[in-house]
Amino acid sequence: MLALVAIGSALCLMLYHEIRVIAPVASHSAQTFLAHAAGLDFPAFESKVGLMDLQRAWKPRLLSNVLGSYATRGAVVDGRISDERFAHLAGLWSASWLALVFLLYLAFLGSDALIPMLGTFAGVAFAYMPGIGDRVYPWDMPSLFFSALFVCLLLQDRLAVMLFFLPIATLFKETAIVMAPAFLFLKGSARKRIAMFGVALLSIVAAKIAADVITDSQGHLAFDGRLLLANVRYAVTGEFPHPEWYTWTSHRSHLVLVNAGLLAAFFLYPFPDRNAWMLRTVVLLYVAGTLTGAVVFEYRTWIGLIPLLLYPLTRAPLAPQEPTPSTARAASSRASASRS
Repeated sequence: MLALVAIGSALCLMLYHEIRVIAPVASHSAQTFLAHAAGLDFPAFESKVGLMDLQRAWKPRLLSNVLGSYATRGAVVDGRISDERFAHLAGLWSASWLALVFLLYLAFLGSDALIPMLGTFAGVAFAYMPGIGDRVYPWDMPSLFFSALFVCLLLQDRLAVMLFFLPIATLFKETAIVMAPAFLFLKGSARKRIAMFGVALLSIVAAKIAADVITDSQGHLAFDGRLLLANVRYAVTGEFPHPEWYTWTSHRSHLVLVNAGLLAAFFLYPFPDRNAWMLRTVVLLYVAGTLTGAVVFEYRTWIGLIPLLLYPLTRAPLAPQEPTPSTARAASSRASASRS
């Protein structure tokens, strides 16, 4: 266990230094972190792919904005943002959330936490790789934490506990809504599963509406089919048809590399598990939301998916295992032999 703590600490330190490199590149990163503390406004602009009203889309991420501003408030010196201080504080913010994720893995998985730790770092490090996006926002890493909590509870057959955390996760980032359908796949009667799904969905919607009202930011990114078509074109060809948004896009990266290749691996890996359909449903909903409401090569937007994509490679020592037909026959044969 001490070895895992040492590895986790080193990975957190590596992420800290990576964030320090990219945080000052785009001034919008600091403005987003400090929007609550410094009274800055998120931008809203019109382009060929529709209206991007980030003021209305990002302000309802209330807990991310408040806690992110509190964590980086020391970057404001004499009314101006110090790039050096912001880089340091944003690095601490990101590394601290990664440390919390690693603590979850250690608490729930014990000595089996190594693969999830390494896989999570690989996905996060790819998303923040210099030249890939060069920006960091306060809600990226919290979404990773709640996704990791979801998977850890699922591995322990305690997903019902997630009902308490879903509205909290929503106040960090509204993508938590994709977790609600998972309750339809749990064991138990149809009535119980539907009831749990209803509670999950209502709590998420209530949290989102409350955040909209509190921040006076009702609404979200306006759906525009042109954004979907642009994302699909990029996924197929590696070219984004609207360079006025991102002048640095090139063939250096591609959607197949999302989360260090974990998204492609997730659908290729044939894991025989009763949770397979649940996880594939949640992942597909996340993919659909990203295609229709974000830009797919903003790879940090995929960070919240990493723990789910690692599920096929994750083992929980305390999770009850359902015997397959072959293992059941083998166990029966061993029992018969011992009796004879």
